[in-house]
Amino acid sequence: MRVLAIVQTLDLNHPSGGFIVGWMEKLSERVDRLIVLTLEKKQDINRQNVKIYSLEKENYKGSWKKFYYLLQWHKKMMRIRRDENVDLIFTHMTPLYSVLACPYFLFKKIPIITWFLNPGYDWITKLAHFVSSRIVSATTDSYPYKKNKLVAIGHGINTDIFNSSGSDKNNNFLILSVGRISATKDYLTLFKAINYIKNKINNLKVIIIGNPVTKTDITYKASLIKELELMSMQEIVKFELAKPSKNLKSLYEQCFVLVNMTSDGSLDKVVLEAMACGKPVIVASKSFEAIFEDYQSKLIYEYENHIDLGNKLLWLFSLGDKEKNKMCDDLQKTVLDNYNIDAFMDRLVKVFTLELEK
Repeated sequence: MRVLAIVQTLDLNHPSGGFIVGWMEKLSERVDRLIVLTLEKKQDINRQNVKIYSLEKENYKGSWKKFYYLLQWHKKMMRIRRDENVDLIFTHMTPLYSVLACPYFLFKKIPIITWFLNPGYDWITKLAHFVSSRIVSATTDSYPYKKNKLVAIGHGINTDIFNSSGSDKNNNFLILSVGRISATKDYLTLFKAINYIKNKINNLKVIIIGNPVTKTDITYKASLIKELELMSMQEIVKFELAKPSKNLKSLYEQCFVLVNMTSDGSLDKVVLEAMACGKPVIVASKSFEAIFEDYQSKLIYEYENHIDLGNKLLWLFSLGDKEKNKMCDDLQKTVLDNYNIDAFMDRLVKVFTLELEK
């Protein structure tokens, strides 16, 4: 099987895309030939069956950069079509890649597999759906458009990194939240929950790891800072810049609990990473029900209900070590057994194989 994978970056230090390097390494172990087309390359994949083509994003700035991207895209795609006998195209998180790749391989009838998870969609997503043979996503709810081509395969966590024991007693009630600073992440509910419990718990601290991306996000973060001032919680809640995935392990180990406020449809990878590190998690998304099993009523709160979130945090902090450690061990085992990167990649390649066998 010869696969062309189109991704945004090959950079272990990228705050949101660092994991892609690990994905490509694991994928290369399962295919005969892996061709990677990326916007930027800061890491190599040292396997003989891998060829990397970069659009060299890092070299282009200013108002003409989109023109240069398209020019480089055309040159690289023409070269790939000429030199590489591609069986299948896999695009990651950018439906536009599927749309732009289609004309180059249309007459060869090369199947396109698009990975996408997002609460919203636009006309590009619709067009990508049309040109794709299959859509892969983490859950059936994480792909917002038609389900007729969808295959849900979960996530893949690098358990070589995220695998430490969570059994050590943590005397500081440090709440961690990791993700883009955006209204879709519902940080206001977390702030209201902290305001609700702040006088009931000593040593209460909150660290939020993430960056605003758009102008709307920047405005949203400014509104959050004002809310903290109104609640007199500037000393409790701290913002930190986004960090590469590989650098999050130490933060997971330091925290008492990771809280994720994203609504239904989301299966945020950071939640699984914290679980793999043996840490408790509390989430709003019901997509975690099957993963949490017997713990779902304790660890899933009603979306936007800060009282419910606050009460679940109080319950968690009141747990004895034995009960808490058993829960953390059970959650950790679920991730290590079912959501490790090898199991994930086997599921993804199975989708490839079934498509090629048609």
